[in-house]
Amino acid sequence: MVCAGSTKINCNIVHKEKEKNRSIAKHNQLAIAINFKTTGHPKTRCKKESKVDRLKFNSHFRLAGELVEPQTLDFSQHPSTMKTISHLPPSYFYKKITSEKKGIFLFEDLSSKALKIQSPIENPFGQEWTILYSQQKQKSDTSVFPYRLILRLYPVDRTLTPAIILREKIKGVFASSNRSTLAFYAFPIDIKSIPIWLLYSVIEK
Repeated sequence: MVCAGSTKINCNIVHKEKEKNRSIAKHNQLAIAINFKTTGHPKTRCKKESKVDRLKFNSHFRLAGELVEPQTLDFSQHPSTMKTISHLPPSYFYKKITSEKKGIFLFEDLSSKALKIQSPIENPFGQEWTILYSQQKQKSDTSVFPYRLILRLYPVDRTLTPAIILREKIKGVFASSNRSTLAFYAFPIDIKSIPIWLLYSVIEK
């Protein structure tokens, strides 16, 4: 643009206004890009952002506490060390299965293969034991998760907490307990629109 004479001042004002408008337009484009990234609105387009811009954006929203990233629970960080003095539930809930180790007797819950009992004697029912609640883990490509609970039986240690092991079944979309428990285990045994759960609640006496 060429400015001359008395119109020079007006021309400068117009030039400054254009610069201001360009600055506002850039700001609006950035706002649109952020809106697209946070809401994923299908009608909003934004230019491809650089790696530096993406890192700046993610850092900003982490600090602001607005970026929620998916988390994977890693059960391998929670080893099974809980022990109680308890009786087993009645024997008619279980069947004896083959053990590959001499002197070890195994029993499996009739409703779930995910619950087993490991005993040093052939008939462990009807007496007290120190029971170790041992979770066996399984690995996938991205996580470690519990897939079996073994009740391991040992001679009674009177320094441990006495507890009742309550076995029951419920039907519901989710499993819960209204009791105050030392431990609570829920096994899905019939997956339908409304599942059935096998529950083991460990309750302090």
